[in-house]
Amino acid sequence: MNKSEAINLLTKQGWTKADAKRALEEIDFSENPNQETILQKTASFSGYELNKRQRSQAAQKGLVTKKNNEIERIKKENAAKINQFERDVQEERGFWQGLLEFLGYKDQKSAFQNSMNEYVINEDDNKNDIA
Repeated sequence: MNKSEAINLLTKQGWTKADAKRALEEIDFSENPNQETILQKTASFSGYELNKRQRSQAAQKGLVTKKNNEIERIKKENAAKINQFERDVQEERGFWQGLLEFLGYKDQKSAFQNSMNEYVINEDDNKNDIA
């Protein structure tokens, strides 16, 4: 029996191909082993080794689940922080709009635009003074 036939034998018994390949690594196929020999040699792998690998996979899956849950928690925290920041910005904006109205600026956009124009003009003047 060659290696591919042995893999087919084990997969028919419910093994995955990957597990069958791992179990057959220690078998010398140059001696042309028969079905009984293959089953005997793979029996030890199907016990302790297979159980150990499955536990290892379960542990890895648990870690992935834990990380995914942590990512979801962080996303929710960040969304809450962003929402709070947006509420704070709206509150600040309301304060400044009220202050501008109190100071006599009816149109806050034009007041802001005028202050920006003054800033740009002053910045240009400062650059001309340096040159």
